[in-house]
Amino acid sequence: MEKKQEFFIAVIALFLISLSFFVILSEFSQEFKYSVSRDGVEFVSNEAPPGELMQGLSEKSSFIVVSEFRPGTGTTTVMAEPLTMFNSVLVSLGKNVVTIAKETDATGKITACQTNDGNVLENRRITVDA
Repeated sequence: MEKKQEFFIAVIALFLISLSFFVILSEFSQEFKYSVSRDGVEFVSNEAPPGELMQGLSEKSSFIVVSEFRPGTGTTTVMAEPLTMFNSVLVSLGKNVVTIAKETDATGKITACQTNDGNVLENRRITVDA
Protein backbone atom coordinates (compact mmCIF):
# COMPACT_ATOMS: atom_id res chain seq x y z
CA MET A 1 0.00 0.00 0.00
CA GLU A 2 2.84 2.37 0.81
CA LYS A 3 4.48 1.85 -2.62
CA LYS A 4 1.21 2.75 -4.37
CA GLN A 5 0.96 5.99 -2.38
CA GLU A 6 4.55 6.92 -3.21
CA PHE A 7 3.93 6.21 -6.87
CA PHE A 8 0.69 8.23 -6.82
CA ILE A 9 2.42 11.18 -5.13
CA ALA A 10 5.31 10.98 -7.61
CA VAL A 11 2.87 11.01 -10.56
CA ILE A 12 1.03 14.04 -9.14
CA ALA A 13 4.32 15.87 -8.48
CA LEU A 14 5.53 15.12 -12.01
CA PHE A 15 2.23 16.34 -13.44
CA LEU A 16 2.38 19.59 -11.44
CA ILE A 17 6.00 20.22 -12.43
CA SER A 18 5.18 19.56 -16.09
CA LEU A 19 2.15 21.82 -15.93
CA SER A 20 4.17 24.61 -14.30
CA PHE A 21 6.90 24.26 -16.91
CA PHE A 22 4.33 24.44 -19.73
CA VAL A 23 2.65 27.53 -18.26
CA ILE A 24 5.98 29.33 -17.80
CA LEU A 25 7.11 28.50 -21.34
CA SER A 26 3.83 29.55 -22.92
CA GLU A 27 3.88 32.83 -20.97
CA PHE A 28 7.38 33.74 -22.16
CA SER A 29 7.07 32.41 -25.71
CA GLN A 30 4.80 35.31 -26.70
CA GLU A 31 6.54 38.61 -26.12
CA PHE A 32 3.51 40.83 -26.73
CA LYS A 33 -0.25 40.44 -26.41
CA TYR A 34 -0.99 42.52 -29.52
CA SER A 35 0.89 42.64 -32.80
CA VAL A 36 0.17 44.27 -36.16
CA SER A 37 2.37 44.35 -39.25
CA ARG A 38 2.10 47.15 -41.82
CA ASP A 39 4.39 47.40 -44.85
CA GLY A 40 6.94 45.11 -43.21
CA VAL A 41 7.01 47.09 -39.95
CA GLU A 42 5.77 45.26 -36.88
CA PHE A 43 3.92 47.24 -34.20
CA VAL A 44 3.55 45.49 -30.84
CA SER A 45 1.98 46.21 -27.47
CA ASN A 46 0.93 44.54 -24.24
CA GLU A 47 -1.60 47.24 -23.33
CA ALA A 48 -3.98 47.54 -26.30
CA PRO A 49 -4.03 46.94 -30.05
CA PRO A 50 -1.37 49.18 -31.65
CA GLY A 51 -3.95 50.89 -33.87
CA GLU A 52 -5.85 52.12 -30.82
CA LEU A 53 -2.64 53.36 -29.20
CA MET A 54 -1.56 55.17 -32.36
CA GLN A 55 -4.98 56.81 -32.66
CA GLY A 56 -4.70 58.00 -29.06
CA LEU A 57 -1.23 59.41 -29.68
CA SER A 58 -2.30 61.22 -32.84
CA GLU A 59 -4.89 63.13 -30.82
CA LYS A 60 -2.27 64.53 -28.41
CA SER A 61 -0.77 67.97 -29.00
CA SER A 62 2.29 67.76 -26.73
CA PHE A 63 4.98 65.15 -26.27
CA ILE A 64 8.00 64.69 -24.02
CA VAL A 65 10.81 62.77 -25.72
CA VAL A 66 13.55 61.53 -23.40
CA SER A 67 16.83 59.93 -24.48
CA GLU A 68 19.61 58.51 -22.37
CA PHE A 69 23.23 58.70 -23.46
CA ARG A 70 26.16 56.81 -21.95
CA PRO A 71 29.52 58.25 -23.05
CA GLY A 72 32.12 55.73 -24.10
CA THR A 73 29.61 52.98 -24.92
CA GLY A 74 29.07 53.78 -28.59
CA THR A 75 25.34 54.37 -28.06
CA THR A 76 25.34 58.11 -28.68
CA THR A 77 24.61 57.83 -32.41
CA VAL A 78 22.18 54.98 -31.79
CA MET A 79 20.16 57.21 -29.44
CA ALA A 80 20.64 60.48 -31.34
CA GLU A 81 19.05 59.22 -34.56
CA PRO A 82 15.66 58.27 -33.05
CA LEU A 83 15.68 61.44 -30.94
CA THR A 84 16.16 63.55 -34.08
CA MET A 85 13.58 61.52 -35.99
CA PHE A 86 10.91 61.79 -33.28
CA ASN A 87 11.48 65.53 -32.97
CA SER A 88 11.41 66.08 -36.74
CA VAL A 89 8.27 64.06 -37.36
CA LEU A 90 6.34 65.41 -34.39
CA VAL A 91 7.26 69.05 -35.06
CA SER A 92 6.38 68.66 -38.75
CA LEU A 93 2.94 67.45 -37.62
CA GLY A 94 2.51 70.62 -35.57
CA LYS A 95 3.04 68.96 -32.20
CA ASN A 96 4.79 70.65 -29.28
CA VAL A 97 7.85 68.56 -28.32
CA VAL A 98 9.83 68.94 -25.13
CA THR A 99 13.13 67.09 -25.51
CA ILE A 100 15.16 65.88 -22.57
CA ALA A 101 18.59 64.35 -23.18
CA LYS A 102 20.23 62.85 -20.13
CA GLU A 103 23.76 61.56 -19.80
CA THR A 104 24.37 58.75 -17.33
CA ASP A 105 27.38 56.93 -15.96
CA ALA A 106 27.85 53.15 -15.80
CA THR A 107 25.74 52.94 -12.62
CA GLY A 108 22.81 54.81 -14.18
CA LYS A 109 23.41 58.03 -12.24
CA ILE A 110 22.54 61.15 -14.24
CA THR A 111 25.71 63.16 -14.84
CA ALA A 112 24.27 65.81 -17.17
CA CYS A 113 20.90 66.78 -18.57
CA GLN A 114 19.68 69.11 -21.32
CA THR A 115 16.28 70.28 -22.54
CA ASN A 116 14.85 72.41 -25.29
CA ASP A 117 11.90 73.58 -23.13
CA GLY A 118 9.61 72.89 -26.09
CA ASN A 119 11.44 75.29 -28.43
CA VAL A 120 13.23 73.55 -31.30
CA LEU A 121 15.61 76.51 -31.64
CA GLU A 122 16.88 76.31 -28.05
CA ASN A 123 18.85 73.94 -25.88
CA ARG A 124 19.96 74.45 -22.31
CA ARG A 125 21.67 72.44 -19.62
CA ILE A 126 19.55 71.75 -16.55
CA THR A 127 20.68 70.76 -13.06
CA VAL A 128 19.21 70.17 -9.63
CA ASP A 129 21.11 73.18 -8.30
CA ALA A 130 18.89 76.03 -7.21
